[in-house]
Amino acid sequence: MEEDKLIDPRWKDLYKTQKSIAWTQLHEHFLHKMNEILIENDKLDHDQEEEHYIADRLLCELLTILGFEDLVKIYDEIGKWYA
Repeated sequence: MEEDKLIDPRWKDLYKTQKSIAWTQLHEHFLHKMNEILIENDKLDHDQEEEHYIADRLLCELLTILGFEDLVKIYDEIGKWYA
C-alpha cells in the first residue's frame, strides 16, 4: 500500500505549529478514520495485517502533524512484523 494514499490532503501541510492546531477537529477526524478501519475490518473480515498497517500509517500521519516527523522517520526504519 502506498503511503501517499493514506495522507488526507486536508491535513497535509495544514499546520505549521502546535498553537495553530484545531485540537477538537483534529481529534474528531482521526478518531473517525480509526473507527472506519475498525468497522471495515469487522464488516468485511479484512486481513488483520493490512488493517494494522493502515492504522499504523494513520497514527504516523497524526504524529507528523503534531511535529514528530523525526520520530516517524525512525519508526519507519524499524522492521515490522504484523502476523
